[in-house]
Amino acid sequence: MDKTYISSKHLVFQLIFVGFPLVVCLFLLYWVVQSLLKVENTDTILVPLVLLSLFLFISYRTIRAYQKAHYRLDDEYLHYQCGWSKGKIRLQTIKSVTPSSYPSAGIRPALDFRGVQIVHGEGYSLFISPDNRSEFIKHLQARIGEARALEN
Repeated sequence: MDKTYISSKHLVFQLIFVGFPLVVCLFLLYWVVQSLLKVENTDTILVPLVLLSLFLFISYRTIRAYQKAHYRLDDEYLHYQCGWSKGKIRLQTIKSVTPSSYPSAGIRPALDFRGVQIVHGEGYSLFISPDNRSEFIKHLQARIGEARALEN
């Protein structure tokens, strides 16, 4: 049975993934309106319109990636998706699971500075930030135990 945990989101990451794209889109919209009001040359309106269209698309993709950040546990893997970073880790390879602060090294598909440090494989490190850390850790450790019992 799969269990999905949404990612905890810190204000700093909200500003980066949501606030910044919206501010840039508003600036580009203002530029388009100003260019339309001047209407001296049709070529001058083309550049801001193209930039606005391009940045609206990029902003939409960035905000959707931010909203879809989650972690999923199934019988065999821990799946993570945060922004454009996604992957999976086999539960049997996980060596330790500890609550932690934002590390300086390792893969960090997290949107918060507080999360869970997972050491797996040959010393690889993964930092994730599920919304309910304590419940996630208990559930992950139970799944790891079940996966190891099935392996033996």
